[in-house]
Amino acid sequence: EVNSIAKILFAKMARALKIKPEEMEEVFDDDLFQSMRVNYHPPCPQPDQVIGLTPHSDAGGLTILLQVNEVEGLQIKKDDHDKRDIPPK
Repeated sequence: EVNSIAKILFAKMARALKIKPEEMEEVFDDDLFQSMRVNYHPPCPQPDQVIGLTPHSDAGGLTILLQVNEVEGLQIKKDDHDKRDIPPK
């Protein structure tokens, strides 16, 4: 189902950019639609000791993230600027 959602979103992105969906598919080959990573971090009795995942970049053109609570876990960093928290919605 996530793969179907990703394809729909890429088609909508192409429309917004005023390009053909096929052009988006050429840039992002089909293998990028198949990557999935699942992480679960149970509550820690010592929150100040929590490390989480190491900083990384997602390889694809689209990341679908499910956050099940109000914990801010996603951050973005553009160029050499400071990291910015992305609040769950």
